[in-house]
Amino acid sequence: MSSFHNQGPIGWAVSSTGRIFVSYTRGTYEYTVGEVENMMVEQAYPRQALQVPVSLLFNDTSGMNFATGNSSGFISVQALIITATIASRPETLWFLDTGRPDFLDGTTPYSFPGGPKLVAIDLGNDKIYKTFTFPASVVYPDSYMNDVRIDLNLDISAKGVAYIVDSLNEGRNGVIILDLATGSSFRQLDNHHSTLNVYSFVPSYQGLPFYATGPGAQQLGHLTGGIYGVQLSPDGNVLFFPPVTSDYLYSIETQYLRDNTSP
Repeated sequence: MSSFHNQGPIGWAVSSTGRIFVSYTRGTYEYTVGEVENMMVEQAYPRQALQVPVSLLFNDTSGMNFATGNSSGFISVQALIITATIASRPETLWFLDTGRPDFLDGTTPYSFPGGPKLVAIDLGNDKIYKTFTFPASVVYPDSYMNDVRIDLNLDISAKGVAYIVDSLNEGRNGVIILDLATGSSFRQLDNHHSTLNVYSFVPSYQGLPFYATGPGAQQLGHLTGGIYGVQLSPDGNVLFFPPVTSDYLYSIETQYLRDNTSP
């Protein structure tokens, strides 16, 4: 167990030996990924030097706010996932870095190529052994990579496949397919109804409706959010996903997602 005092984690993962890792949406926090040492102590993981300093998170390009395109440092890691040791790969902690930190006023700058990435760390030596970045035609400036699942089935790729969901409402919701052998990536289900929020949807808990509000808000609004969580079936043949604001859980056979010729 651990107590979080300054900022609540957005992602977490536990290794086979019980090591606990957490990630934070980045604003002014000094690091975006940490390892929990005990209930009160946590340290940047794998080390502070890999966390992009707060002063270098943003840049101004032609009067527009963009995040850094740093491909070797961690900007704002949204999701963590661990895959077990297999013959061709060690036990691995995967970081999904959105490349989009947050301003104090709640706005999020656009990402810059190189910033959004998937990083693989060998938990045996705590060293990065692979970093995957994405072309601007796959991860747009207004994309927000929210969650990832890894399929290391070598029958579908020499090193496996990652399925990543692009979630932010201002962007174009969809699923990103990444070949872990070649590093090539492409998009599927872009703006498909299954990946979009349901207009005017009002979620509820124990019969009580939930609405969106914020500091200075004059009226309540509707919660919005497209495809968010994602999960693979045990055999890797089906991907399940829901939009945030929807009553529906969708699924699709992964063979169709991996087919880059399909519409």
